[in-house]
Amino acid sequence: MRKKGFKIVATAVAATVLASGLATQAAGGTWKQDSVGWWYQKADGSYAKSEWEEGYWLDASGYNTYAPKADWYSNAIGWWYQDTSGWYEQNNWEYIDDVCYHFDSNGYMCTNEYVQGYWLNADGSWTYQPVASWQQDSNGWYYMDTAGYYPKNTTVKIDEVWYTFDDQGYLVNFTKLTPKSGANAKVNFKVTEGNKSTAAKNLSNLLGSVTADGSKKVVKVDGVEKTIANKGGTIYIDDETLDTYVTNKVASTSTDVTFEVDANAKNIFSGIKLAGSSSYTYDVTVNGVALKNIRVSDGWVTFSADGQNFKADVSNGSLYVVGDVRSASFVTKFKSAGIIESNTPVVDGK
Repeated sequence: MRKKGFKIVATAVAATVLASGLATQAAGGTWKQDSVGWWYQKADGSYAKSEWEEGYWLDASGYNTYAPKADWYSNAIGWWYQDTSGWYEQNNWEYIDDVCYHFDSNGYMCTNEYVQGYWLNADGSWTYQPVASWQQDSNGWYYMDTAGYYPKNTTVKIDEVWYTFDDQGYLVNFTKLTPKSGANAKVNFKVTEGNKSTAAKNLSNLLGSVTADGSKKVVKVDGVEKTIANKGGTIYIDDETLDTYVTNKVASTSTDVTFEVDANAKNIFSGIKLAGSSSYTYDVTVNGVALKNIRVSDGWVTFSADGQNFKADVSNGSLYVVGDVRSASFVTKFKSAGIIESNTPVVDGK
């Protein structure tokens, strides 16, 4: 959780200096002063109250009685609104310069998501008036607003939880497979002549997820121990980039090359979800459990296990498999191997 006063990058919002005895013209309105104090008249003639205007707080009576001045700040996670005392908006709706925003439980501005039924735009503003709510029919749950719109074939964030809807707009359930704390798993990754170029990228993502930047790890290549190193996110082996090594190794042997790695199961699950789409369909074996035809497309991971096909997503190290697959043989095998928690709940969101 972000602490008060924490700043990384700041972007100033236009500010008005309140000079004593002067009415200062502001964009869309005017600052005025009377015997009580400063207040802000909007372009439509109304006055601001219980809201922020240009970094200054106007109380319920419409007067600026609060000395600290607020501004927008951002870091790699997002934007927040904080004043010079260190206070920031948190878990609240707020009007700032005549625009309504919502800030989450950590104080960050919400964007591209639903909050209490209201859709917030990419810039965090609330401009879409219809209100959405959960509804149910004989086919399942869906989320529809008062204009008749409902999300379908997509994943959206609703009240800080990610939900997925199918192509008909119905809520998709998942079986959550969570790696046991500290549990290790053994992975076999085979590279062939036909897929060596795309396989190298996928293998690099997988090894990068189990090897922290600046660290090294021992893997086996066709049974021979090799040391890999993560240098700024690029995986090296025998002082060559993994891509170069794989290309040369396969070319020189003209046979399949198998990589074996023993690593934390949570990191392995995270590494299975690769960025973007994968043109290469590959297989891995995790503690003797074969996951075949793994492919990433449109943000989903598809794979087969023991003759069944599955579709899944990965979030925070857990594998979310579409539907109720608690009785699937690969899930039972994962439990027996001690890779995942015995509790595999069926959940609505991630």
